[in-house]
Amino acid sequence: MLSELLIEKSGLRWADRIILYDVDALLVRCASFVDDERTLQWISNAEELRYIYERDYRSSNTKGVLVLSSLSINIPFDIMRRFTIIRLGLEEVFPQLDATTLRAARNIDFDYLAVAVQNLNGCNLTPQQTKDFYLSKMFNQEIVDAYSASARQTLRSCIASCELYRDWMAVINLLSKLMLLRAKGFAVEDFQNIYDTVDTVFREWMVQKYATLAASADVNQPVMLHHIPDFVRRISQRPAVIVVDGMSFVDWQLIQEHFADESWKLTTTAVFSYLPSVTSIARQSLFSGVPPAQNEKPFSLVDEEKQWRSYWLEHGLREDEVFFGKTETPDIPYQTKAAGIVVNFIDDLMHRQLQGMYGMSVDIAAWLKSGSLRRLIDNLLKMGFDVFVTADHGHSEAIGKGRFTKPGLLTEDASRRAVIYKDFAGAEELNKFSVKEYAGTYMPKNYRYFLFANGECIGDYGNKYITHGGDSIEELLVPFVRIGETKNG
Repeated sequence: MLSELLIEKSGLRWADRIILYDVDALLVRCASFVDDERTLQWISNAEELRYIYERDYRSSNTKGVLVLSSLSINIPFDIMRRFTIIRLGLEEVFPQLDATTLRAARNIDFDYLAVAVQNLNGCNLTPQQTKDFYLSKMFNQEIVDAYSASARQTLRSCIASCELYRDWMAVINLLSKLMLLRAKGFAVEDFQNIYDTVDTVFREWMVQKYATLAASADVNQPVMLHHIPDFVRRISQRPAVIVVDGMSFVDWQLIQEHFADESWKLTTTAVFSYLPSVTSIARQSLFSGVPPAQNEKPFSLVDEEKQWRSYWLEHGLREDEVFFGKTETPDIPYQTKAAGIVVNFIDDLMHRQLQGMYGMSVDIAAWLKSGSLRRLIDNLLKMGFDVFVTADHGHSEAIGKGRFTKPGLLTEDASRRAVIYKDFAGAEELNKFSVKEYAGTYMPKNYRYFLFANGECIGDYGNKYITHGGDSIEELLVPFVRIGETKNG
């Protein structure tokens, strides 16, 4: 993993005091770097460096790591002689690869790359060979085996310390990378065991913490879907929110790979959807800015454009400054200051998918090659929008356990892992399935909600489905991505 490689290159194993020139912002890509003995401090200018040194280091034996983002920050001689000075750029961390080529490709999976370069056996690659390596040649079973072994160890460490909602970002990010490798046909040793372990810990955490998420405030990211309008309004003067219906983190990993050669900067966090993880419930709240129970028609999408427009009108925009569309080729008026765009491809794909996650990855890859999503994002950026990409819910693979004769209130065909009843008539059918009743947090209280056991769903017995509605980590945690830098004025 990248963190292990950075520790090796940084001198952390042998030096007590280190100043790192992190010229390519590699440290921010790591979930962990220093140990309990050292403090990690980020220094933005020479004056701050002097202040921190005088306060914390001149008259003490304090161990620490000071991180400088630019070589233009000069280190005075008296400080230099008491620290080990190390440049930690792409040239030093990946000496076998062409650093200029890596720098141009801003969306590489550096964790995977850190493992893959160990198989180069001392070979130095040209710029074209470097690009071929990170785009395709580093994906083979030998490297996958090495990567998955390291990833499993990291996952076990991560889930042991997950306390806050933001801690799950590292988990779903790494788990979904392993899932994508499997979807591409690679063998991932012991995957089901690690998935079950993650799933169990996540659901236990949800029991304790889910009800508190709506009240959580975070200046760096939205926590739940209904926080998204407030968040983008606060950090952007002209936001465009692309909602890829049904996009899971696995799908996003594939999309991100496809954008590996783009100059866009992608900043990804994880945002929580709702239980049941159903389109009509989740997407309404994403556009209205309130939890599902506060939406007038929680199981219908008939008002979603009205909800999006109402939110922005209440916050000072005019009617002609708000755009809403369900298309990959929107015709957005020049005066638009807030755009909401729904892309249905992935959710539509779920309805007709017969080959499980492998089929999903093949079809999504073909869609990406068509260039429609790339053109949509590029056009929005050229129009001056800050672009955000997210989803209403994810999806999971499940096996059908039979059909209902009285299915209750099902909001859409693909939501095979949740059953909603207005009253309890017909619910005796639940006795033949492995389901649990959900308390309905954030949902209208005059309904009853039942969720299928993970890996199971409504459908022809024994058939495999790509579905959603349940409480698995891949259905509930969805990507929230900023593309480019936001313009705060």
